[in-house]
Amino acid sequence: MPCDIGYRIYAPIRIPEPVPLEFKSKNEAPKIDAELLERLGETDPDFNQALEAMDVIPLLKEALKRTLAKIKVNANLRFQISDTGYLEAKASFTSQAQKAQLEKLTAEIAGQFQLEVMKIIAEILDYQLEVIQSKDSWEIIGEKDEEADVHSYLKISKSADGRGELCFEHFKTPKAADLENDKLVALLQKCGIALKLGKARKAGQPINTGTIHKDFLPSRNQN
Repeated sequence: MPCDIGYRIYAPIRIPEPVPLEFKSKNEAPKIDAELLERLGETDPDFNQALEAMDVIPLLKEALKRTLAKIKVNANLRFQISDTGYLEAKASFTSQAQKAQLEKLTAEIAGQFQLEVMKIIAEILDYQLEVIQSKDSWEIIGEKDEEADVHSYLKISKSADGRGELCFEHFKTPKAADLENDKLVALLQKCGIALKLGKARKAGQPINTGTIHKDFLPSRNQN
């Protein structure tokens, strides 16, 4: 009811539906380190040639498939691997709160996607894997599937602050360990994961004849 006290003004209005805004996120793939490529070309030219010719798109799509099987997203948020190897996310939102939720979920997806890519790369290098994962950290443990009395060991870890460790053990020579390290890093860079490596610590001794060390993954040692 209009009120006669004081002045008034009124007019018909129409409140429109919220216009969705667009949310986009894209992870860019870095280049493989030139020095690393040169080193691989000298130590393992066949691997280096295969690396340069490698099509990583199917691998990245498989990593995304594994990721989305573990983390559910609503139909509004869509992920894809572009033809050039980017992980892309796209959605619409009607408020800054929705945008913040989308950004949080996208970051979670990107982190799991990174983990899945690392697992696939380790599998390419013939490691059997187990993953220990918590909310903000994870650890990949690998044992190489090889005909040897002593199996090669891999560990990649990442903590909540982004720090971690890359570790290889049980190699016959320092050169063999260095080569395995270079292969893993190059494959990861090819797939868009640029590890920032600190100064490596090297140690060890020759493997004694008759030494047997295998089946050391946690699940294989459960009583």
